[in-house]
Amino acid sequence: MKILRGGRTTLIIGILISTVLIIYLIPHKIRNCPSDVSRSIITTNNQIKSIREIVDCYDKPLKFSIKQYEKYWVFKNFVQAARRYKCDKSVTFTTIGDYLHADNLIVIVERWKGPVSVAFHASGEDFFATLRAIAYLRNCHSLAFKEFVTFHIVVDSDHIPKNIPLYNIYADQFNCSEAAPYENVSRTNLYKTKHNITYPINILRNIARESAQTHFVLAADIELYPSLNVIPNFLKLVTKKKDLFNSNSRSVFVLPPFEVPLNETVPIDKKSLVRMYNNKKAIMFHKFTCSPCHKIPKLEEWLKLDVKEGLNLFTVTKRTFQYSLWEPFYIGTNDDPLFEERIHWENGRDKLDQNYMQCLLDYDYWILDNAFLVHRPGIKTFSEAHPDTRHKPTVYNSQRLRTGYNAIYGERKGCLSKVVFI
Repeated sequence: MKILRGGRTTLIIGILISTVLIIYLIPHKIRNCPSDVSRSIITTNNQIKSIREIVDCYDKPLKFSIKQYEKYWVFKNFVQAARRYKCDKSVTFTTIGDYLHADNLIVIVERWKGPVSVAFHASGEDFFATLRAIAYLRNCHSLAFKEFVTFHIVVDSDHIPKNIPLYNIYADQFNCSEAAPYENVSRTNLYKTKHNITYPINILRNIARESAQTHFVLAADIELYPSLNVIPNFLKLVTKKKDLFNSNSRSVFVLPPFEVPLNETVPIDKKSLVRMYNNKKAIMFHKFTCSPCHKIPKLEEWLKLDVKEGLNLFTVTKRTFQYSLWEPFYIGTNDDPLFEERIHWENGRDKLDQNYMQCLLDYDYWILDNAFLVHRPGIKTFSEAHPDTRHKPTVYNSQRLRTGYNAIYGERKGCLSKVVFI
């Protein structure tokens, strides 16, 4: 029996020694192994760490709050995404609309695969329809809605819904056998249409943007759908071009926008986009309504670039002279100037003032080579039958705003378009 016990003891000691060697040697081998797996692990960890160091960002909590903002009540983070983000971990797609725009989020969420911040304008009875639309998306579509999308609600103070209390009225449930709340609803039947309520487009934009947890944001219209893999490719670009992303940099990163005809498929990658463009199935965004507003520098060269993996910088330009009407969509940060809240949708040209401020600050606009946006199918045109009616006068006219901006930031040659400030 002693020999047996001794043999068992020897065996156990041998196993323990082997285990220790394995525990020591395997990590040692991984550290020195040139395999793709080990490189991937090390690169990912270093990338996440270095982005925080490069941009000097800070994390923000995702908290529900109700605040009065000018003549509006803002229900911030009213319906929250389950996933929380550190400031350096992703890029947030920020967008706005009313509940009739909600179906566009289905495509955006599917393609973006990351945090989305949505500010909905919802006064009077539209408030409840908006909550039902949110519940429908969260319960009857992809689980990604619950994981990634946070909703904010903006209500006109003079048009508060009658049911009280509102702060806890949202119920996260929906009978998915019923039609979506936004289906078969005419815009003329909206509460805000019936009561001629102004659409505070730039207040919504700022709320959606400032609510993002991530340092980087893409503020885009809700009917603009992104190409695939923007987030991981952009974060890799940050680590490659560190100097463009430090806290002193005044650079934004433009995604060229396009349109496709009704009933056409929205391309998901650049190869598909270029093929459609060459076959006249895709055109520059707003080509027939405001071509200078979205004119991309060297577009023909951009289209002829060899399509490569990842994301790189194509060219850089200023928003001056021939581009002084430019209203690009870009990845930026909340350090960039906010959108001009004294201008509403009804006034028209609602993004020009923000871009004018960036011009005065001498921003660089870098065009990304392998990322883009495509408008919901249907090419917009203006005609005598369908004119652009968004020219409602405001006391905050462009001349008055420009005078204020120049007093703060100074003047810069080429930023001003004679067409804009009249």
